This record gives sequence, C-alpha cells and structure tokens, in this order.
Amino acid sequence: MTTYRWGRYWKNSKYTNKLKRIALLESEISNRGFDVWGISNPPKIGQRISVRRVQIDTDDVIQYLIESSKVDDLIRSGEMTLPGELVSLEQIGASSSGIVPYKIKFYLCMDEKVFDGYTRGSRRDTVTSTSRRAYPDNGESGNYWYVYEGIANQEPTISGQDEDWGGYKQAFKRYYSVDDGDSGQQLNVVVTLNGVTIATVNNATRKTDYPIDIDDSKFNSLTLNDQNTVEITVTDSSGATAVRRYTFKRINTAPVVTMTNAHYGEQNKPFTINFEAADPDGDEITAKLFIDDVQIKDLGTIKGKQSVTIPKIDFAKIPNGEHKIRVEAKDSYNAVGAGYADFSKNLTYAWYRLKKELSEQPSAVIVNPLAELAPGAKMTIKVCSNVMDAQPTWETVPEELYGQKYNFRNKSKTGDKWGVGVEIRIDKEKATEDSYLYGFVGAYM
Repeated sequence: MTTYRWGRYWKNSKYTNKLKRIALLESEISNRGFDVWGISNPPKIGQRISVRRVQIDTDDVIQYLIESSKVDDLIRSGEMTLPGELVSLEQIGASSSGIVPYKIKFYLCMDEKVFDGYTRGSRRDTVTSTSRRAYPDNGESGNYWYVYEGIANQEPTISGQDEDWGGYKQAFKRYYSVDDGDSGQQLNVVVTLNGVTIATVNNATRKTDYPIDIDDSKFNSLTLNDQNTVEITVTDSSGATAVRRYTFKRINTAPVVTMTNAHYGEQNKPFTINFEAADPDGDEITAKLFIDDVQIKDLGTIKGKQSVTIPKIDFAKIPNGEHKIRVEAKDSYNAVGAGYADFSKNLTYAWYRLKKELSEQPSAVIVNPLAELAPGAKMTIKVCSNVMDAQPTWETVPEELYGQKYNFRNKSKTGDKWGVGVEIRIDKEKATEDSYLYGFVGAYM
C-alpha cells in the first residue's frame, strides 16, 4: 500500500489578553486629566483607559469590588491601576482658564488571559501511515502538531483487476505484469494456487509479462467444480505490498441418466429396469445399479439405452415394502449423474422348484426343507415322478413325512423321459413376521 509522510511538531498553547468588565462607574475629570486617564483628544468611545484608585469616586465602590472578589487587595492601594473602557465623556461646565470639566462614564475592567488555540512549535520527528487521513494536513491532533509532507513510498501495482476467470476443462496459462511509481525499488513476486506457492520472481522487471502456468499436474490435482484461488503478491524493497486475486474452477458436466419408467409399481419377482445414459462432454461412462443405496450390480462401461434385470438372488433379499432404485453414472473425470425410480414388493409366499430328468421311473423321494417358518405361515411340499411331462402329476407330501421317505402314487408318464420334481412353497397367510426358505436336502430312489 502507499505510505504517506507527515512532519510531527510540538504543540504550543496560545493565550490572548482580553478586558473583562466588572463594574460601570462615573467620575468627574477635566481635560487636564486626559493624559492621566489615557484618554485621547478627541476621546474615542470604547477605548482602553487607566483607572487609578483615587479616581474612583466612593469607598462604597471599592468595598463592593473587594467583597465580591472582583479584584484583589491591590485595589486598596491608591497607586494601583486597573484597566478601564471609556463609555461616555460629557462636558458639564464652561471652560475656565483652559480647564474644561467633564463627567466620565467607564467600565472598570480586569485583564483576563483567554486560551486562543494552539500554534506549531519546534519539529520533533517524522511519522508515516498507509492512511492518507491518519493525521491533519496542517494542524493539531492529540499532543502534537502535524504538517503533511507528501508520499513516502507508493505501493507497487499488478496489471488487471481481481476477477473470476470462470471454468476450465484443461490446463492453461495466464499472464500478468508488475510496476512501481517509485524509481529504484526492487520488486519481488510470489504466486500461489490455493495457498501453495507455484512461482516466485525476484527483482522482477517492470511492465514485463510473466506467466501463471496451471499445467497438467496442477490442473488434474484440483477437485472438480471447487473454486480455486490464484494470488499474486508483489512487495517492493520498502515493504509496500500489492495483491491480485483470481478465481477459477476445474469444470466438468456430469452424465445425464434418463429413466424410461420412474414408477414400477408392485413387483414380486425379478424385473427389468430401462434407462438411457449420456455425457454432454462425450466422456466415457460407467454405471452401477443401487436399490435402497445398496449396490446390486456393476454395469461397467455403458453407452446409450440400457436394460438391466435385477438378479434373482438379489431380488429375493429385498424385503416387502417401498423401495428406491438409483442408477448412478460416472464419467472419466469422476463427475456423477443419477436417475431414480421406485417400486414396491408385497410377496406373500416363497416358492422353490427342482426338476431333474431320469432314465428310470423313480419310486420314492425324501424332501427335508431348510426353512424358518413364522407363526401363522403355512408350508406345502409337492413332488412328482413325471416332471418331464407337459402336465406333470403333482402329489402333496403330508407334513408328517417332511424329511422322510414318500412313495410315489403315480406310475405313468406321457413324455419320453421320467423325471423327479420337487416344489416347496411357504404362504404368509396369518403370519406377521417373515419366513425364510433356504432350500432343501433330500434323495430319490
């Protein structure tokens, strides 16, 4: 900043003597006494005159002055004089032998010393400030008198002005120059990016372009869409400093995900989600599928329209209720876009079927279900020996034979091959809690 200089002087108090009126009096005099009174000839009303003790008519006046403390004890002395102020001078008789009688009116006064401001004394030293109005240009402040003497040191300058450079998608260079109004000053420059020094110039040449180089290494280390600050600081050899600030962002447009259907309604078996993903910048996109913020599938690199079916095992893990789908797309610069949809699940049963082709007719089967059955829920196990037929003959296994040998009643088939089939179903019915079917162990014969 620019530094300004003042001379600092001692401050002296100034006083002026003024007449203070203390009493309006009258007396008789002759023109022979004008000199004693100090009255000019002709007299001038308002002029200062001298009043002696003997010229005051009555002792009553003197006593009044003493008792009222308007004058001190010196008034008692006949030789003591006080200043006066002429009010009027009136001739009261005829002249006789050149002597003319007068009646005089005058104010008896006292000399009073009155403060009349300050004056500049001797010089004390020099002071400086970066504020032009820190001290008076020629006047007193505090205990001193100040006189402005001009600029002590001008601050250096940096080209341009503080501004926002906007967004950049790749490395770039900008330029600046420095100057100083004072000759002979050495200029040193420091350039920082987000507070980290990226360049220094010692004894910089004035009015010469210097680069601000945001190269690939610096640019790629910046966080996408965060504001960054470039700060240039130039300091002269007297310590005056100037600062220039620029801001910019490393920008990238996020991919756009468009869901074909935002509401899938009730879904009780695995279903397909359709969407389209595109990047406005043409960047490569990878995508992931989430249900209730849990990643279900990594879709890898994608482009354009997509159809994704929720895997059976993942759908089976989804509880009944309302659910949120999120398709998240990320470009090669880590910008993320997302599309959203919802569905509900209200599955009231769990169902499992096994189908196995055989070369010979099976006579019996053992099915031992692996399940957690909630109170109020019902499990049903069905088996058949001709599962390869178009219309298999299903037989219900009694509960008491779960995990035990069950003999097939059916002895015929319409298809070319025999085959054993197992179907396990759990219905919720009156249950208020969930049931779980993990599979079964068993055998056929």
